[in-house]
Amino acid sequence: MNVQVTSVSRKEQKLSDAGAAVFVITQDDIQRSGAANIPDVLRMAPGVNVARVDANAWAISIRGFDSRYSDKILVLIDGRSIYSPAFSGVYWDQIDVPLEDIDQIEIIGVLAELSGAPTRSMA
Repeated sequence: MNVQVTSVSRKEQKLSDAGAAVFVITQDDIQRSGAANIPDVLRMAPGVNVARVDANAWAISIRGFDSRYSDKILVLIDGRSIYSPAFSGVYWDQIDVPLEDIDQIEIIGVLAELSGAPTRSMA
C-alpha cells in the first residue's frame, strides 16, 4: 500500500515513513462507510471518540479529551488542516466539505513535534 500523507512533516511522504501514528481514511473507505458527514467518517479511526452534542454540533477527541471545540486532535482533509488558529481548535459544525470531494482524511494520534500546536497539546 503506497499511501501518501502530509500531516507529519508538512511535505508529502509515504505513510510507512511518517514519524507519528497517522490513520488515513481514503475515498474508498468513505464511500463504503455510508457516512453522511465528516464526524461520522472519523468514527472509523481507532481511538477517536465522536459524540453528538446536539443536532449540528459534535464533540470529537482522541484519548478522552471531549470538547465541542476540539483542540487536542489534528485532522487534515486532502493535506489541509481543519484546525482553526482563531481559537486553537476545530469548529466541527463549520466544516462544509462534500464527502464525495474528499480524497483522504489524515488523523494524527500521538505527540509529534513537527506538526505544530494541536499535536503538542495532545500529550
